[in-house]
Amino acid sequence: MTTMNVKLNAKLNAKKPIYAKPEEAIVNDLIQALENGVTPWRKEWTVKGGFRNVLTGNIYKGSNPALLCIKSALNNHWHLPLFMGAGQAKSMGCLPKKGSKSARIMQPLQRSFELKEKDEKGESQYGSYMAYKCVPVFNVADIRGLDDESEKKLNELIDKAVLTAKPRELDVRVKEAHDRLFQWEEQIKTLVKGGDRAYYRESSDEIVIPKRYNFKNDESYISTFAHEAVHSTKHKTRLDRKDLTYANEELVAEIGAYLICNRLHISNLDVQNHAAYLQAWCPMLKSDPKILFKSLANASKAADMVIGEQ
Repeated sequence: MTTMNVKLNAKLNAKKPIYAKPEEAIVNDLIQALENGVTPWRKEWTVKGGFRNVLTGNIYKGSNPALLCIKSALNNHWHLPLFMGAGQAKSMGCLPKKGSKSARIMQPLQRSFELKEKDEKGESQYGSYMAYKCVPVFNVADIRGLDDESEKKLNELIDKAVLTAKPRELDVRVKEAHDRLFQWEEQIKTLVKGGDRAYYRESSDEIVIPKRYNFKNDESYISTFAHEAVHSTKHKTRLDRKDLTYANEELVAEIGAYLICNRLHISNLDVQNHAAYLQAWCPMLKSDPKILFKSLANASKAADMVIGEQ
């Protein structure tokens, strides 16, 4: 056998690197965070604003804030919720630094298809559905200017994004969040304030929550109510979320509460112990990674129902 043939056979027999699909990478990121004892959505609200594109200023909507929280939980040096695509970075003379890893957001795509039935004139009819594709974005902590001028421009963008997101006074912010969220009380049959537990009872369509002064702070009170409000959207007269396991429903409520708190600009920390949830979510996600995306969709619908669409 010639040397050329040996090299050719070696090349053909070499194992190709295995790359995870974008969707699988997102699920793997969440599993890694959970196995590290981190609940990505249980983190303090940053006074510097929500997740957004630093170049356009557009706020990431839908379930994307939850996805960015997953990745941020694994990257301690991401101190700002500011991101951009690699192409956007290149357009201003910057690039992601070597070895940096992207987060992924879901970009909606309108798809169309031809229906089997023709219209009255015998012409083709078309339907449509919403699909999503994963788009990589990089945190500004991992973006570098290719020269001094580009680096200066990048830093000016970051400073502007931070300075234009000054927080309102805490009491005003919390009161506005409280008043907006608790309008949901009118949509359920009963809200019971008292006791030492928080839960939603579907049979009687009631939310039970301890009194406000029993909580460590007002934001914990609001975030706990948000969690139970998401549970209440599973009622048959609302989103009719059926056939979910207990762990799956809790994942929906956890993500949904985060999305609500994210829109209200408040913390979603509370004093509950989520160790049992963490232990249940890992095997559930490993057995069926699609559960995460179904949960994100359910949580986004629930958040829209409770406080309105973004």
